[in-house]
Amino acid sequence: LPGELGSEYSPAYRTAVIFADSGLYDIEEFVERIRSYSRALPLFMIGDGAEGEGLFMRRFTSDVSPAVLIKGIRSELEGRSLPDIGVYRGAGFFASVDSPTVSFLGRSIKFTHTETMILRYLISSYPTPKSAKDILIHAFRPSRLPEPTSVRTQISCMNKKIRESEGRPLIEFVADSGYRLSAPSDKPFSYL
Repeated sequence: LPGELGSEYSPAYRTAVIFADSGLYDIEEFVERIRSYSRALPLFMIGDGAEGEGLFMRRFTSDVSPAVLIKGIRSELEGRSLPDIGVYRGAGFFASVDSPTVSFLGRSIKFTHTETMILRYLISSYPTPKSAKDILIHAFRPSRLPEPTSVRTQISCMNKKIRESEGRPLIEFVADSGYRLSAPSDKPFSYL
Protein backbone atom coordinates (compact mmCIF):
# COMPACT_ATOMS: atom_id res chain seq x y z
CA LEU A 1 0.00 0.00 0.00
CA PRO A 2 1.23 3.52 -0.66
CA GLY A 3 2.70 4.92 2.50
CA GLU A 4 2.70 1.57 4.28
CA LEU A 5 6.43 1.02 4.14
CA GLY A 6 7.20 4.55 5.29
CA SER A 7 4.52 4.43 7.98
CA GLU A 8 6.51 1.68 9.66
CA TYR A 9 9.21 4.26 10.34
CA SER A 10 7.42 7.58 10.75
CA PRO A 11 3.82 8.79 11.16
CA ALA A 12 4.60 11.55 8.62
CA TYR A 13 4.31 8.97 5.85
CA ARG A 14 0.65 8.33 6.69
CA THR A 15 -0.60 11.69 5.49
CA ALA A 16 -0.11 11.79 1.73
CA VAL A 17 1.60 10.55 -1.37
CA ILE A 18 3.60 13.36 -2.95
CA PHE A 19 5.26 13.15 -6.34
CA ALA A 20 6.49 15.42 -9.11
CA ASP A 21 4.72 15.49 -12.45
CA SER A 22 7.87 15.56 -14.58
CA GLY A 23 8.46 12.23 -16.21
CA LEU A 24 4.99 10.77 -15.63
CA TYR A 25 3.67 9.60 -18.97
CA ASP A 26 0.02 9.32 -17.96
CA ILE A 27 -0.85 11.00 -14.66
CA GLU A 28 -4.50 9.90 -14.75
CA GLU A 29 -3.52 6.24 -15.11
CA PHE A 30 -0.87 6.58 -12.39
CA VAL A 31 -3.35 8.17 -9.97
CA GLU A 32 -5.93 5.47 -10.74
CA ARG A 33 -3.35 2.80 -9.87
CA ILE A 34 -2.68 4.55 -6.55
CA ARG A 35 -6.43 4.86 -5.92
CA SER A 36 -6.83 1.11 -6.50
CA TYR A 37 -4.79 0.60 -3.32
CA SER A 38 -6.57 3.18 -1.22
CA ARG A 39 -9.40 5.46 -2.30
CA ALA A 40 -9.02 7.56 0.85
CA LEU A 41 -5.33 8.33 0.41
CA PRO A 42 -4.83 12.10 0.16
CA LEU A 43 -2.81 12.96 -2.96
CA PHE A 44 -0.70 16.08 -3.45
CA MET A 45 1.45 17.05 -6.40
CA ILE A 46 4.70 18.94 -6.63
CA GLY A 47 5.22 20.36 -10.10
CA ASP A 48 4.60 23.28 -12.39
CA GLY A 49 2.60 21.60 -15.16
CA ALA A 50 -1.17 21.58 -15.52
CA GLU A 51 -1.46 17.80 -15.91
CA GLY A 52 -3.83 15.96 -13.63
CA GLU A 53 -5.93 18.99 -12.70
CA GLY A 54 -8.60 17.97 -10.20
CA LEU A 55 -6.87 14.73 -9.20
CA PHE A 56 -5.07 16.17 -6.20
CA MET A 57 -6.07 17.91 -2.99
CA ARG A 58 -3.52 20.58 -3.78
CA ARG A 59 -0.68 21.31 -6.18
CA PHE A 60 2.59 22.86 -5.02
CA THR A 61 5.15 24.54 -7.28
CA SER A 62 8.41 22.69 -7.82
CA ASP A 63 10.37 25.31 -5.86
CA VAL A 64 8.31 24.83 -2.66
CA SER A 65 10.37 24.62 0.52
CA PRO A 66 9.92 21.56 2.77
CA ALA A 67 8.52 23.74 5.58
CA VAL A 68 5.89 25.33 3.31
CA LEU A 69 5.05 21.93 1.83
CA ILE A 70 4.43 20.34 5.25
CA LYS A 71 2.45 23.36 6.44
CA GLY A 72 0.31 23.28 3.29
CA ILE A 73 -0.39 19.56 3.61
CA ARG A 74 -1.32 19.90 7.27
CA SER A 75 -3.66 22.81 6.55
CA GLU A 76 -5.40 20.81 3.80
CA LEU A 77 -5.86 17.77 6.02
CA GLU A 78 -7.07 19.60 9.13
CA GLY A 79 -10.78 19.38 9.63
CA ARG A 80 -11.26 16.56 7.13
CA SER A 81 -12.42 13.22 8.46
CA LEU A 82 -10.02 10.97 6.59
CA PRO A 83 -9.26 7.45 7.78
CA ASP A 84 -5.77 6.92 9.12
CA ILE A 85 -3.34 5.21 6.80
CA GLY A 86 -1.78 2.32 8.65
CA VAL A 87 -5.00 1.39 10.48
CA TYR A 88 -6.69 -1.81 9.35
CA ARG A 89 -10.12 -3.05 10.38
CA GLY A 90 -11.89 -6.05 8.97
CA ALA A 91 -13.36 -9.47 9.70
CA GLY A 92 -13.39 -8.63 13.41
CA PHE A 93 -9.69 -7.68 13.39
CA PHE A 94 -8.02 -4.40 14.26
CA ALA A 95 -4.36 -3.90 13.36
CA SER A 96 -2.31 -0.72 13.35
CA VAL A 97 1.25 0.11 12.41
CA ASP A 98 1.52 1.73 15.85
CA SER A 99 1.18 -1.52 17.78
CA PRO A 100 2.46 -5.08 17.44
CA THR A 101 -0.71 -6.32 19.15
CA VAL A 102 -3.70 -7.22 17.02
CA SER A 103 -7.19 -7.33 18.46
CA PHE A 104 -9.89 -9.71 17.35
CA LEU A 105 -13.44 -8.92 18.48
CA GLY A 106 -11.91 -6.78 21.22
CA ARG A 107 -9.54 -9.47 22.51
CA SER A 108 -5.78 -9.01 22.10
CA ILE A 109 -3.77 -11.50 20.11
CA LYS A 110 0.01 -11.24 20.12
CA PHE A 111 1.28 -11.60 16.56
CA THR A 112 4.87 -11.32 15.42
CA HIS A 113 5.79 -8.41 13.14
CA THR A 114 5.62 -10.68 10.08
CA GLU A 115 2.25 -12.12 11.11
CA THR A 116 0.89 -8.60 11.59
CA MET A 117 2.13 -7.61 8.11
CA ILE A 118 0.43 -10.70 6.62
CA LEU A 119 -2.82 -9.84 8.42
CA ARG A 120 -2.73 -6.22 7.21
CA TYR A 121 -2.22 -7.40 3.65
CA LEU A 122 -5.10 -9.90 3.86
CA ILE A 123 -7.41 -7.24 5.33
CA SER A 124 -6.52 -4.69 2.66
CA SER A 125 -7.03 -7.21 -0.16
CA TYR A 126 -10.27 -8.73 1.16
CA PRO A 127 -12.15 -10.62 -0.30
CA THR A 128 -9.61 -11.48 -3.01
CA PRO A 129 -7.45 -14.49 -2.12
CA LYS A 130 -3.71 -13.78 -2.27
CA SER A 131 -1.06 -16.25 -3.35
CA ALA A 132 1.89 -17.16 -1.16
CA LYS A 133 4.12 -15.28 -3.61
CA ASP A 134 2.04 -12.08 -3.26
CA ILE A 135 2.09 -12.40 0.52
CA LEU A 136 5.87 -12.84 0.47
CA ILE A 137 6.31 -9.65 -1.53
CA HIS A 138 4.04 -7.54 0.70
CA ALA A 139 4.64 -8.97 4.16
CA PHE A 140 8.34 -9.78 4.26
CA ARG A 141 11.29 -7.43 4.03
CA PRO A 142 13.10 -7.76 0.68
CA SER A 143 16.36 -8.58 2.44
CA ARG A 144 14.89 -11.72 3.98
CA LEU A 145 12.42 -13.20 1.52
CA PRO A 146 11.90 -16.84 2.53
CA GLU A 147 10.43 -19.69 0.50
CA PRO A 148 6.68 -19.69 -0.26
CA THR A 149 6.26 -22.62 2.16
CA SER A 150 7.13 -20.18 4.95
CA VAL A 151 3.83 -18.40 4.29
CA ARG A 152 1.94 -21.63 4.98
CA THR A 153 3.85 -22.01 8.25
CA GLN A 154 3.20 -18.39 9.28
CA ILE A 155 -0.52 -18.65 8.51
CA SER A 156 -0.74 -21.94 10.39
CA CYS A 157 0.76 -20.22 13.46
CA MET A 158 -1.63 -17.28 13.03
CA ASN A 159 -4.64 -19.59 12.79
CA LYS A 160 -3.52 -21.39 15.94
CA LYS A 161 -3.46 -18.06 17.82
CA ILE A 162 -6.83 -17.06 16.35
CA ARG A 163 -8.31 -20.48 17.18
CA GLU A 164 -7.39 -19.99 20.84
CA SER A 165 -9.45 -16.78 20.81
CA GLU A 166 -12.25 -17.61 18.36
CA GLY A 167 -12.49 -21.39 18.34
CA ARG A 168 -11.91 -21.70 14.59
CA PRO A 169 -9.31 -20.52 12.08
CA LEU A 170 -10.20 -17.36 10.17
CA ILE A 171 -7.55 -17.45 7.47
CA GLU A 172 -8.60 -19.93 4.84
CA PHE A 173 -6.90 -21.40 1.80
CA VAL A 174 -8.83 -21.19 -1.46
CA ALA A 175 -7.63 -23.86 -3.88
CA ASP A 176 -5.76 -22.51 -6.91
CA SER A 177 -6.11 -18.94 -5.58
CA GLY A 178 -4.43 -18.38 -2.23
CA TYR A 179 -5.25 -17.22 1.28
CA ARG A 180 -8.00 -14.91 2.47
CA LEU A 181 -9.82 -13.90 5.62
CA SER A 182 -13.07 -15.60 6.46
CA ALA A 183 -15.16 -13.08 8.38
CA PRO A 184 -17.04 -14.24 11.46
CA SER A 185 -20.75 -14.34 10.67
CA ASP A 186 -21.68 -11.78 13.34
CA LYS A 187 -19.18 -9.13 12.19
CA PRO A 188 -19.62 -7.39 8.83
CA PHE A 189 -16.40 -6.68 7.00
CA SER A 190 -15.14 -3.13 6.85
CA TYR A 191 -11.85 -1.63 5.74
CA LEU A 192 -10.57 1.78 6.71
